[in-house]
Amino acid sequence: MVRADSKILSKGGAILLLLPIFIYSYSIEGVSFAYNITNNVNGFSLSDAGQIASVRPYFLNDDFLTLNYNGDLSVINFNPSNFFMTNNAGLAKKILLPGVGNKTTVYAGLYSFYAPSYELYNIIDLVGGDSLNMYIGKILFSPDARLRYKHFSSEFVQSYYEPRLKTDVRIPLPYMYLIPKLEGGFRIYGEEFVPFYIAEAQLHFPLTIDLSLATWFTFHEVTYPESTYITPVQYVDDPFFEEENINQQYDLGIYVTKSFIKQRAFIETQVNLFRKSFYEIEGMSRRDEGVYISLQYTNFVSSKLVFYVKASSLINTSTVNDFDFVKNDLELTFELIF
Repeated sequence: MVRADSKILSKGGAILLLLPIFIYSYSIEGVSFAYNITNNVNGFSLSDAGQIASVRPYFLNDDFLTLNYNGDLSVINFNPSNFFMTNNAGLAKKILLPGVGNKTTVYAGLYSFYAPSYELYNIIDLVGGDSLNMYIGKILFSPDARLRYKHFSSEFVQSYYEPRLKTDVRIPLPYMYLIPKLEGGFRIYGEEFVPFYIAEAQLHFPLTIDLSLATWFTFHEVTYPESTYITPVQYVDDPFFEEENINQQYDLGIYVTKSFIKQRAFIETQVNLFRKSFYEIEGMSRRDEGVYISLQYTNFVSSKLVFYVKASSLINTSTVNDFDFVKNDLELTFELIF
């Protein structure tokens, strides 16, 4: 789904005349109504076909401080026991530095997931940090330092801290940008101090004014803890805790977007190949491989109404039979902009 902060630049010629004003101060709010049908819910221990209805309010204000909020109230199969709610809020302060385009951004964010009938999955995820954009000639350096705290409501799952450092370098080359990224940090919980690192390379191709392509390769590794894992063995195979149990992950992806300016519409497609190896806990090992494919069409019907249709497919093969599956989704969304 298109983020609210990008819509303000997509409303045609009139809005461009006011662009200097909106850069320094603007606000936008709206709400989306989404309906998803799937052959595999793959959540809350549900693996059958189903439907998910959602209401997603959002708000963005960019003035002295940048404030944004995205919410999601969803129900699976219109069953009240399968209701869940997410909240994603952010606060940032941009500080301009000497030199065109140089700035530092101090930020904080909160993400929460709340399912009244499933206490195990209730979490609060807090982040705070500082991100720097600094040009040296035509090369953009973007170091970032942040601290994360992920709190699980369940007493059976370990909450943890996660300090991390990241740096991106955007290098302009003929007809494309090369963006290497390095990231490293630690997960800290109980007596554990678990290092991880991420290495990524991206290539961005701004082919024409209405067509662009990006591709990336990512390698992510988290070392084994000394003795205590974040999740106990009975939750190792729960999709909700996949992030906490991945040992190694490879991703190779491509993303293409095509705009249709006269029709006020665009198409986005993504293909992602992956391989994931999970912690071996009490003799249980698992490795997954697969591909994720998505295609989304977005149309700005008017200045107040946006229509989305998205089709996606996840094909997952695994050394554990329970994780050999195909998940197909079709989602229709109507968004009202106030």
